[in-house]
Amino acid sequence: MDFDSASTLNSAQAALYAMQGQPAGRFAAAASPPPPHLAAQASTSARQRPTTYHDLPPEILQRVAAHMSLFDIPNLSAVDKRTYHALQEWRLSWFCTRNASEGPVPDFTSVQRLLTEIEHIRAELMLRAEPLRALSQQLRRLPEEQQTAAFQQVFKAAGRVPRQGLQ
Repeated sequence: MDFDSASTLNSAQAALYAMQGQPAGRFAAAASPPPPHLAAQASTSARQRPTTYHDLPPEILQRVAAHMSLFDIPNLSAVDKRTYHALQEWRLSWFCTRNASEGPVPDFTSVQRLLTEIEHIRAELMLRAEPLRALSQQLRRLPEEQQTAAFQQVFKAAGRVPRQGLQ
């Protein structure tokens, strides 16, 4: 490895290291302060760096996701591994909503399977609303003999079973 004295002499870190290595006593008092451009670089590096995206806690990422469309969540969660894990339930909500709204004509078994997936959304219960709404719209496509039982399951999953029965 070659030694480059020009880059070493212009480095703020090298200047600080050289100053710290000065012996205490009469020679230390005679040492001149570092040139202004080196002192400015040293004071800048000592300051706290600005906050970046990678410094944000998962709660902030989830609050950002709350202001986005549910269908933009897969793109946001693809930013990095940490964002992917922070938005896990948001992605699950998107997945269930997509399956409920764009899936084939549902049968009772597929409705139960999708309700089981929706039940995995635990942290943000409001994330259940959109998939349940999409699923309830698709239940009208079920055969009539399965609709009542399917609607009861959706109402139960939503936590609000109608008292007077299905209208």
